[in-house]
This record gives sequence, C-alpha cells and structure tokens, in this order.
Amino acid sequence: MKYTLYVNDNGRYMDEEARYTVGDFDSLEKAITIAKGIVDKFLNHAYKEGMTRGQLWEQYMFFGEDPFIAGGPPYPGYSSWDYARKRCNEICSKED
Repeated sequence: MKYTLYVNDNGRYMDEEARYTVGDFDSLEKAITIAKGIVDKFLNHAYKEGMTRGQLWEQYMFFGEDPFIAGGPPYPGYSSWDYARKRCNEICSKED
C-alpha cells in the first residue's frame, strides 16, 4: 500500500488549487520524514535571531506549508501543525 504526501499552503487554507503532491511512498516513515523536512525548511528560513516561538509559529501559520499524508492502512495520524509547534519551541530559545 502507498502513502501519498500532499502539501497545502497555510496562506490559502482549504484552497485545493494551492495543493500539490510530493509523491507516493511505500512506507509511512519515509512520508513522515519528507513531511518534516518540508516544515523544517520553512521554519529554518523564516526564523530570525531573537524571534519568539509565538512569532515563528505565526509565520508558519500564515505562510508555511502544511504537508499531510493520505492512503495506506489506518495509522495514528501525523500532524504538521503539531510538529511545527514542537519545532518552534526547539528553535526559539526566547520566551514569549
């Protein structure tokens, strides 16, 4: 069974015309790794020294990409928003 990785644009939430397909993967782990890489790329680019986690999170919510996985057998879902929130906490050392 294949897992398909799609990416939505947070700036155009629910706009299927803004969605693109990254590809099909044989394993859930591979699809999650690629999805996390997409989120990390945005956060690393958006982060500016001194940003708070809240500021970085806001940038992600307005301008970031939201990868999601479809297909395959049922699994405990991967959430790019949850992953991005965790990474914002790790990237930003400054408290809100």
